[in-house]
Amino acid sequence: MGSILSANYLRNDGNGRREGDVFTKNFINHTITRFPSLGERSFDRYSYGTRTSINYSSNKNNDVFNLGIFASKKYQQRRADIEYANSTSDLTTNTLLRQLNYFNSNLQTKRG
Repeated sequence: MGSILSANYLRNDGNGRREGDVFTKNFINHTITRFPSLGERSFDRYSYGTRTSINYSSNKNNDVFNLGIFASKKYQQRRADIEYANSTSDLTTNTLLRQLNYFNSNLQTKRG
């Protein structure tokens, strides 16, 4: 008869800078819309688990008994704090038609 017990734990935290610049051209309305963004995106991740197994064997009539159990837990949290500076301009004259600056902070959590 034998048994095994094991456990693990893993943690990853990371911070990063996010820069983006996207634009769309609307040739029907003769406009260009720009969507530049700048901000910080961070991650907190961890996971842990445990595993156990029990083995039994007999020789006379070849009795064998095996039992294994595994359990784990995962967690991830992502925070994004990003500033946007959206603007729409005339495609021909480059005249600014409208502008919207805003800050978006969001938190996404995953568990399992």
